[in-house]
Parts: sequence; C-alpha cells; structure tokens
Amino acid sequence: MGFPTDMFPVLFTIPRVAGWLAHWNEFVTDSENKIVRPRQNYQGLSNKRYVNIEDRPQVININLISFVNFLFLNIFKLPSFFFILKITERQ
Repeated sequence: MGFPTDMFPVLFTIPRVAGWLAHWNEFVTDSENKIVRPRQNYQGLSNKRYVNIEDRPQVININLISFVNFLFLNIFKLPSFFFILKITERQ
C-alpha cells in the first residue's frame, strides 16, 4: 500500500480504538457489567502474623529420583526405577 514503516503503529492502533470504545461503551451502559472482570475482593486471612523461616515447621523434601521411584512402584505397578536403569545400562 506504500505506507512508511514509521506509520505502522498508528495504522494498527486506529482500528483498535473502535474496539476499545465499544468495550468502554458496553461497560458504561451494561448495569450488570457481565463483560468486564468483577472487582477483586480479597477474601483471605487478614492480619496474619509473619513467621521467620527458621521458625516455620520443617517440610519433607522429596527429590526427583524418590518421586519417580514412588511412581514406578505404586502408581504404574512396575519394577523399581533403579532396576530399569540397571537393565538399560547393560545394553
């Protein structure tokens, strides 16, 4: 079309303004505001006391190998992950 590349942002913005105005108009005229996200209203705990990381309860740390081994033994009902690794090392 021969438009200079410096004009591309303006050319892309002009049609979007129509959409932005349509959304704004619907927001203003719609009494239930179904289109627009409702206002956020925090429902969580308020005034919760901060606990230093040293004072927090210890969390069990499961490494990846233990987790994969658990999956093989309990979920997939297959031999241990380590057993499968030893078989593949022989080949």
